[in-house]
Amino acid sequence: MTAIVISFSAIRRGADLVRQVAAGRGYCRITQHQLARTFRPDDQRPLRVQASQHVPMPHQSATAGDVA
Repeated sequence: MTAIVISFSAIRRGADLVRQVAAGRGYCRITQHQLARTFRPDDQRPLRVQASQHVPMPHQSATAGDVA
């Protein structure tokens, strides 16, 4: 099995998108950074789609109390 390498710039762009989506959904800055840190993109779907799917809606989140 061949390992797929995702460029650092793609990972960074994806993390930025995750932070933007999380901010738009009302998450506090700490939660935004935690979500960005755990984001692991693949090469199958657009980064924006992956970022949006990575960030749950606040009412579906275990960290719902962190929503500002």
